[in-house]
Amino acid sequence: METNKFFKLANQRIDFLDEKSPEELDINYESPTNDSDYALIIKTASGDVLKKFPVNNSTNLVFSHVSYEKNKHKLNEEMRKIAESNLAKRLDLYGFKHNYKIEETYGNQYTLTKEEEILKEAEEEPTEFAYGDKLPIDNINNLQKSASEFLRQARTLPVRDRKNIAFALVKKASEMGVELPTAILEYSSFTPKTLQGMKIAMATRTRSYPEKVRKLTDALLQTAKTAEDCIKVAEMVETIDKELGIKTERHEDPSKGFFSIEKRADQIFNEKLNKALENNLLDDYFTPDVIEDLKDFGQNAYNNLDRHSRNLIDKVLNKIKTEKKAEQVNQVFDEKSNNVNDTLENDLPDAYLSPETIKTSKRINKNLHNKSNSRTRVLLDKLKKDTK
Repeated sequence: METNKFFKLANQRIDFLDEKSPEELDINYESPTNDSDYALIIKTASGDVLKKFPVNNSTNLVFSHVSYEKNKHKLNEEMRKIAESNLAKRLDLYGFKHNYKIEETYGNQYTLTKEEEILKEAEEEPTEFAYGDKLPIDNINNLQKSASEFLRQARTLPVRDRKNIAFALVKKASEMGVELPTAILEYSSFTPKTLQGMKIAMATRTRSYPEKVRKLTDALLQTAKTAEDCIKVAEMVETIDKELGIKTERHEDPSKGFFSIEKRADQIFNEKLNKALENNLLDDYFTPDVIEDLKDFGQNAYNNLDRHSRNLIDKVLNKIKTEKKAEQVNQVFDEKSNNVNDTLENDLPDAYLSPETIKTSKRINKNLHNKSNSRTRVLLDKLKKDTK
């Protein structure tokens, strides 16, 4: 399929060396020493020489064969005839199978006319999709277009597909360093909201439900504990909407509204517990069996422990937080200490402190602050503020 965008053939990706430099290839690349070791050499009207598809050894031949099949649509018929004939000869030499015909050609060179040098771009077919063979995500432009198209059509898709498509979009965006709309992040989440959060998402909808249906949906929400539960309830809600003729566009999408992009308390607890386990902070207190259960089952294993054991874990986790906070405090103080040193260098405190104190403070700034009497500490702190 062709587009109206024109470009020079010299700027195209034609063989594997156009896609990666020899240094980036995960092979021991050996550059050809003779022009005859290329399947195709294109001479442009502007004087450039493009050497394509190196075949000087079996490794380069295999790469050239693959890249030729991928990019041959960018070449004209005569170029393809030359390239295929020379590839066929080398493939036969190394005993590789192929479907090329060996044509009578005059070497491996083709000279472009000035008119031929500007060609229509053959649009590359997308290779990666978020939904079957739809919503391409193989490059940033396609990803952003697919994200917009997904939001436009999300409510027409099955609930489960909405979640999986959004997850694929977010995953690819993360790899590419691209930001997507918050709505897609919400669709991609598999973290259930609290019961209250789900009820809020259903609030406008349930006002339109008959009392029996409202009680049914309330009961369903109370059973939704996992992501799979929430997806099934969302599917049920949409079935009810359809039966009752509810205009869904006026209400929150349950496949998005039942899920949160915020971390829940249990997630935060498990993250802290995992950190303690990774650093072996609980090994001195519990048997290997208990440690393994905590690693495998997280908060569920913690809940099954006796009160004394739970309190012990809480103290360890709180200590992690306290130590982190202490590090931050020390960092802030060290920064302020630099301010004090600057102050001392500028001889500003002479009116407040004795020469002996100033001399000592330059040598042991932090210890001085800790050991000085309250009046001296107040003066030092005042100086730090004055010199900011």
